[in-house]
Amino acid sequence: MAKYRECEKCGAALDHGEVCDCESKGQEEKDVLYEANRAAIREALAAEVLITLEKKAGSETFRRKIEASSASAALNGLAVLLREYAALVGLNPVEILALLATVLTVPAPAGKERAKEE
Repeated sequence: MAKYRECEKCGAALDHGEVCDCESKGQEEKDVLYEANRAAIREALAAEVLITLEKKAGSETFRRKIEASSASAALNGLAVLLREYAALVGLNPVEILALLATVLTVPAPAGKERAKEE
């Protein structure tokens, strides 16, 4: 009599080293979803991008429009903007990125959030 083991998920009798069909079906579904996500990301990266920033006199915002044929082209435009700003303020672009990372990860003060909601 041959030894067998049972599938932990469905209880099917399996030979030594055999993978149950219920596990392979789940993996096939994961593979399909993974490929669908990759296709969506490729499509999004290839899409046209428009980024508009504004700066009004006396305010903290500035106007700059970046139109690009793809996300990678938009990132190149942002890199140029970052280098220009770094040169303007006399800092290294890496220092500017570090500052941006800090600003983007620190939550806004509670008072400012309430003011925006009202």
